[in-house]
Amino acid sequence: MRQTEIHLTEEDKAALKVFRSKGKHMAREINRTHILLALDEKMPELLIMQVLG
Repeated sequence: MRQTEIHLTEEDKAALKVFRSKGKHMAREINRTHILLALDEKMPELLIMQVLG
């Protein structure tokens, strides 16, 4: 499986972390936030799929 490369700026990371931790958001939006942050940290897609379903 080819690894998707995501390069987030520090500002983007901070915004996603705030989004993830505050307010009421749909579960799908929270999962997408987790995925983006994990991909930025070079986590393998297979592991992300196993953890988040």
